[in-house]
Amino acid sequence: MIISFLLMAGSITILNALIEPFQAVTNGYDFIDMQIPITADSILAQLPSYTDDSRRLYLYFMIVDYIFPPLAGLFLSLLWAWMLQLVPTPLTTELFHSPFIAFPFLAALLDWAENIGFFYTVWTYPNYSESLLGAAVWFRELKLIFMNANFLGAGIIVVVVFGLWLRQRSSQRRGNAG
Repeated sequence: MIISFLLMAGSITILNALIEPFQAVTNGYDFIDMQIPITADSILAQLPSYTDDSRRLYLYFMIVDYIFPPLAGLFLSLLWAWMLQLVPTPLTTELFHSPFIAFPFLAALLDWAENIGFFYTVWTYPNYSESLLGAAVWFRELKLIFMNANFLGAGIIVVVVFGLWLRQRSSQRRGNAG
């Protein structure tokens, strides 16, 4: 889990290091992937300002952004698994052995789909595919929903595991007192 966290943190560091140079060659724009909200129209309004340097930096960003999503999914899955094993109960054991534990990878798959559409649009503009750009924006919205669900899921797991841990501790104290 620590290694996946460090790799994820390293990816984020690289992505963040590319922001300022990219803004310098795109009239101050952030990478499309980092803009919230984003629409097909807002993307198309930015693309005329992209230069060869912009596209080169976008390629570097994309390479790292293909690595980051599975690392984030792996980290969250491992974190969830670790938390679920802290307090073994029928519920936590069932969740640990269910497909639920792989849920964070759905956001990664959506991120990859989004990346394909955005990268193709950036690289081929002005001869881009309207349908692929529209799909990329749609995948982006779904990804954000799944990312928020991942964080909500982590929060729920923390609360449930902490509650179960408190209950077990309380039961042990009562057992030791008797």
